[in-house]
Amino acid sequence: MDAYTPIRNGILDHLQLGRLTPLEFGVYVLLHLRANWSTGVCSTCALTLACQFGDSTSKRQIQDALARLRRKGYINYPKGVGSRGGYDVLIHKYEPRQGRLCGTRLDAWKHGPLCKPEYEPVDGESADGRWSVEGRSAESRPIQEVRTEEAEEPKEPKETAGKEESREGRRSDKTPSSEKMLDTDTYLGFANRCLKRSGFA
Repeated sequence: MDAYTPIRNGILDHLQLGRLTPLEFGVYVLLHLRANWSTGVCSTCALTLACQFGDSTSKRQIQDALARLRRKGYINYPKGVGSRGGYDVLIHKYEPRQGRLCGTRLDAWKHGPLCKPEYEPVDGESADGRWSVEGRSAESRPIQEVRTEEAEEPKEPKETAGKEESREGRRSDKTPSSEKMLDTDTYLGFANRCLKRSGFA
């Protein structure tokens, strides 16, 4: 994945028309930079954003900017959160650039104050577009299995395995008999030597 963060160009028009203050614009851009590329959800809080701006004392100003962005519909997050740590901020109309949600757009306000992420297909995407596969959105795309080389190795046919076992069996049968023959020869040689020494041979 290339190290860049796409942001809709139309947001500049909102800035120039006065719909966003410079601080709101900065917070909005920072949320994009810190959001999960696969979902468009940023787990953060006002103090964290303030520290990332390099000024922890601006926590209150960041809180106000987040509240205004939420009121204007640019982002959504549950009310009454943040007093005990981070929370999920949904960026409205965010388009995931990786993962199974590619080719969709986040509707942060589909469920209103419940703040549940909802993803809809991007309008106008063609079948060979960047975020669609075979005319389907990536949301409906099945997850491919990843198999290891060990799992892909063909199994030995049962018949071949049986033959190998038979050959192993024959080899194992020969080994004891060879060992017995060796013991017999050794014994006979020893007996002959004894007879010669005794004068019977």
